[in-house]
Amino acid sequence: MAEKIKKRKGETRPWADLHEDLLRTIIQKLCLYDRVHSILVCKEWQAKILTIQPLTSSRLPWWMFQYNWRKSFQNNSQKLTLDGMLFNPDSRKLYPVKKDNWKSKDMSLVFQARPCASEQGWLLFFKGLRKNGTSFFFYNPFSNDFMLLPSLSSCTGYVRAAFSRIPTSPDCVVFIAYHVNQELHIGTYTFGEKNWRTQVVAQAGDIVKSIVYSSEKGEVYCVFWGGKLAKFDVVSRCWSLVKERSLYHLASNKQILIEYKGQLLLFSIHDIQLGYIYRFDWSLMDWIALDSLGGGAIFIDFSQSLSIAVEEASGWEDNIVYKTYGNSRYYYSSYSLKTRQSCDLSEYYGYEPKQGTYCGTTWIQPQMQGKLKN
Repeated sequence: MAEKIKKRKGETRPWADLHEDLLRTIIQKLCLYDRVHSILVCKEWQAKILTIQPLTSSRLPWWMFQYNWRKSFQNNSQKLTLDGMLFNPDSRKLYPVKKDNWKSKDMSLVFQARPCASEQGWLLFFKGLRKNGTSFFFYNPFSNDFMLLPSLSSCTGYVRAAFSRIPTSPDCVVFIAYHVNQELHIGTYTFGEKNWRTQVVAQAGDIVKSIVYSSEKGEVYCVFWGGKLAKFDVVSRCWSLVKERSLYHLASNKQILIEYKGQLLLFSIHDIQLGYIYRFDWSLMDWIALDSLGGGAIFIDFSQSLSIAVEEASGWEDNIVYKTYGNSRYYYSSYSLKTRQSCDLSEYYGYEPKQGTYCGTTWIQPQMQGKLKN
C-alpha cells in the first residue's frame, strides 16, 4: 500500500490522516480476518481499528481468560470464587464471569483446575489431586452453571478428554484417556451413574497426544506421535489399532486430532510458523495432506489440547487459528491452507487482561441467546 494519499493538484497526505468516519465505514464492513491485516498499515490505524466494532457478529470462538480460583474467608467460612473474563474478538469487549456459590466440600476439587475440552459454551475442567486421583467438573461461564463429576482415583493427572453432548443432554458421555504405570486407560462417565467405567486398553505404549469423539461412528479416536491412530468402540468397549505410525516428520508434541464435517483431521505445528494438516482417508487407511476446509476454520489451543471447528467462517476460510508457546511467550497465529504460511494475530486475538492473577486462556463458543449471567 502506498505511504501517502494523493490529493487534488498533486498534493499528498499520510494514510494516517484518513478521516476517522471514513475509516470506520470501511473497517465495519470488513471481516475479522481483514481487520487483523488492516491494523498493520500504520500505528495510527491500529489504535483506531481496535476500537471500531463490526456491524455483524462473526460467531467465531471467544477467549475465556481463566484466573486462579481464589480462596477467601467470609463470616468464619471458607469461600471459593472464580474471577475470569470473556473476550469477544469482534467487538473487543470484555465480559466478567464470576462463580462464587461453591459448596465448601467442592473447593479442593476445583481449585487451580484446568480446562481439557470445550463445546457449545461448556468447558470440562480437571484437576489432579494429591491422594485421590483426579477431579472433573463442567462449567458454563455464559449461564454460570456448574456440574461436578465423580473423582477418578486411578487417574494421576495427565488427561486427554472429550464429551459427546453438552452436559444438560440426557445422553451426554464423557471420555478420557490417561496413563498409569505405562498402561493406557480409557474412562467413560454417563450422568446418573455413581462412578467412572475404566479399563486398560494398551500396555507400555506411546503417550496419547489428543482424542476426539465421533458421534457418527460412536467411537473415540486417539492419536499418538507420528500419526499412529487407534479407536475405542463405546458400545462394545473394544480397543483396536487403526493406523501404525507413518508421519515420522511430525516429531513435535504439538499435535491435535479434530473431527470436522465427519472427517478426522490431524494438525501439527513446528517452530511456531510451520504447520502440517492431514485428513484420514478410510478407503486408503492412511493420512492424506489436506488443502482446504471447504469454507470453514479451526481454532486450537495446544496448551489444553482442545479445538473448536467453525464450518462457516466468513473471512477465515481455510485457516487454522491457534495459540502456542515458544521463546518464553504465547503466540496467537493463523495458518492458511491456501498460502501455507502463518500470520501473527497477537496484536488482535491475543488480548490479555492486565489485572488479576492470570492463569491461562481457552477457546469457548459463544451462546448468543440471552445475556451473560454474572
